[in-house]
Amino acid sequence: MKRIIIFPEASWRHYSFKWMIPLLHEYGQIYFITSKQDDELPEAVIPLSYSELHTMELTDTIAVVSHPYWVPSLYEHQPDFVIALLPNQPEDEASGLWRKYREQLIAAAALVGTPSETQYLELQFRRDNVIFLNGEDRSAYDFIAYGSDILFLKDYEAWMKQAFGHMLRHESLQSVARQQWLARKTCYESLVRNTEGHETISFLISVYSYLLGDGDAKEHLLLAFEQAVLSGAGDCLHTHYRFLSAIEALYGDLDRAADLYGITATTPEAKRQYASVVSFLGQGKRDLAKAKLLELNDDYRLAAELLASNSSTEARTLLIQNHLQAGRLESAFQLLVPEELTTDSDLRDYYLLEGTVYLSRNNRHLAIRSFLKAAAYDYDALAHILELKALDEARIHLIGEDLR
Repeated sequence: MKRIIIFPEASWRHYSFKWMIPLLHEYGQIYFITSKQDDELPEAVIPLSYSELHTMELTDTIAVVSHPYWVPSLYEHQPDFVIALLPNQPEDEASGLWRKYREQLIAAAALVGTPSETQYLELQFRRDNVIFLNGEDRSAYDFIAYGSDILFLKDYEAWMKQAFGHMLRHESLQSVARQQWLARKTCYESLVRNTEGHETISFLISVYSYLLGDGDAKEHLLLAFEQAVLSGAGDCLHTHYRFLSAIEALYGDLDRAADLYGITATTPEAKRQYASVVSFLGQGKRDLAKAKLLELNDDYRLAAELLASNSSTEARTLLIQNHLQAGRLESAFQLLVPEELTTDSDLRDYYLLEGTVYLSRNNRHLAIRSFLKAAAYDYDALAHILELKALDEARIHLIGEDLR
């Protein structure tokens, strides 16, 4: 049996994922970090102060985390597994610091769940092992025993339970992901049958078809584009039609995919990226061209898989950029070789990344040293040291204890 420690985003009364407790209960004793003694915790959950956490042996431990500012604690305590449950961003947390640590929490997690479909799809294009914690189907999909009760589970609750079990057994979650992709596609197809149709619905069907590898992805994408044009949408060439280049790159003709992207390349930056794709094709570097086209359509996950399988220096450079854009800072840092960096801007960026990685590992001394090195190339890098105070204040506000 494992020890399950919940690192929450709020007190128990306002905790967003209470419904997860019965799903987790069979796998071990559950602890909930809180500074309040009067929290109305259920009998199955033991309150745990942050100071008490430091006295515990954290072998065989699963961390269930729903706030980005717990990331330094995760590196400090090194749980066996991290499950990131992402509530919607609080209105008072729009800072770059919150977003930076959100990216690091996602990167550290073995499994990620979110009730936002927008966030879910964004993550599907960046990493594996993501579950959508919501849905329109409220009927019973499965059931579990919880104490003396029988609890009926909605489909996404059952899929989260399946994903949790696969994770603990170090098994692929691809079968669970495909079940959910198919359910989402079926949901939107039902909406089309019962309504006049809308470009967003058609586009989402295309996206789920793309993830599933279904042959109708292109058909639904073109329908979405047509509907967007007829509705007067202003930027549908970029927001809709461009995705056709990803579909062609993955399942069709790579040269045609490049041409399709070129049609949408109306800005100087897009034209520069298009020229890069054409150059790769002209040099016979088709894997790099394919990865670039996928990345230009925000599919960082599949692009990274392609680049990781290519041993060239050029592929490594592109993979580093992919990791950075997708928020996988630790992975990018591991691939960088400081001796290969020659320009002041490259060295500044390296030391800033190094400092950010050290800070996420809760190693303040090394983080400050790296930020000072970066400041030798750009004085503005000192602002990153000032973030330490902001992080301390945010974490104290989160749990009500001094976490330093």
